Amino acid sequence: MIKRDLLSTDIIESVKQENCFRAIRYFFAISLMLVHITTVMGLEQFMPFTGALCVKVFFVITGFLVVFSYCRTADIWMYARKRITRVFPAYLAVVLLCFLLGVFESRLPVREYFSSWQSYRYLLSNAVFLNFLEPCLPGVFEDNSLHAVNGSLWFMKVEVIFYICVPFFVFLLCKYRKWLVLLSVFLFSVAYNVCFSYMYARTGNEIYHLLQRQFFGQLIYFFAGAAVLVWFIPFRKGVKWFSVLGVLLLLLSFAGDLFLYLEPLGLALVIVTIAYYARFLNRINRIPDLTYGLYLYHFPIAQTIIAHHVHQYSVTLAFSLIFATTILVSWLSYRFVESKFRI
Repeated sequence: MIKRDLLSTDIIESVKQENCFRAIRYFFAISLMLVHITTVMGLEQFMPFTGALCVKVFFVITGFLVVFSYCRTADIWMYARKRITRVFPAYLAVVLLCFLLGVFESRLPVREYFSSWQSYRYLLSNAVFLNFLEPCLPGVFEDNSLHAVNGSLWFMKVEVIFYICVPFFVFLLCKYRKWLVLLSVFLFSVAYNVCFSYMYARTGNEIYHLLQRQFFGQLIYFFAGAAVLVWFIPFRKGVKWFSVLGVLLLLLSFAGDLFLYLEPLGLALVIVTIAYYARFLNRINRIPDLTYGLYLYHFPIAQTIIAHHVHQYSVTLAFSLIFATTILVSWLSYRFVESKFRI
C-alpha cells in the first residue's frame, strides 16, 4: 500500500524505541486540570503556561503517534477500529454519566429534568462531538462561574476530525514532495488563523474566536508532530541542534504577530526530544495510562465540588477532592471501559 512508502524501516524501528510520551501526557493532563480547576474556582492562575498550550502539546503528540500508527496498520478498517475503540467508549461514558447524574445536581425536579428537551439536546450534541450546540444541562451548575458541564470536550471533535483526515494526508505525503505538502498545510493553517484573528479583533464577535481554534486552526500543530516523524532519522542524528532550534523557535514565538506561528514546530522539536532523551521519565510507563480519563472527567467533577461550595471552606480540600475523585474515576474508566474495548 502507498502509505508504507512514507516511513522507512529505519524510521519505524527508531520510533518504536522506548520513549516517555506517557509521562509527557501525564504532565500536561495534570497541568490542564490545574488550569481548569483554578478557572472554575475563580482563582488567580499560578501555572507558568496556559490550558491552550497543554492542548497544543496533545495535538503535536497526536500528529506524531497517530500518523505512525496509521502507517503501520494493515488496512484503513483496522485503523478506524483502533481509533474508534480508543476514543468512543470513555467519551460516550462521560457524556452519558453527566446526563444521568446531572439530575442530582439540577434544581429541577426529576420528572422535569428528564422531560426537558435541553437534557436530550445535551446528550445528542455531545455524543456526536458538537459540544458547542449545548454545553449545559437544565438547572445544573447555574450558580457556578461557568455553567458548562464539561468544558474540556471541545478538543475532542478536532482530534476526531484529524483521525478521519489522516489517510488523506498520508496519501498526499506519499504522492507528492513531503516538504511541499507540509509547507502548504502550514501556510493554509497560518492564513486561516490570521483571517479569523483579524475578524475577531475587528468585530469582537465570539464566533470568529471559536472558529479560529477549530480544526483548520489547529492543523499546524498536528502537522508539526507529523513533520518530525517524517524526518525522524535526520532529527535523531542532529537532535542536539534540533532541540536548540526548538527552544529558539518557542522563544521567538513570544514576540507575537507572525512569530506566533513558529510555536508549533518549536513545540514538536522540544516534545519529541524530551520523549526520546529524558530517559529517567520512562519509569512512568510502568503505571496505567489514565491520561485520557483525567482529561475527560476532571471538569464535571470540579464543577460538582464547586457547586457544593467546598472551595469556600477550604481550597486545599477542594483541590484534594477533585484530584482524588478524578484519579479514581479515571482508573475505573481505564479498568472497566477503555481496557474492555481497546484493540
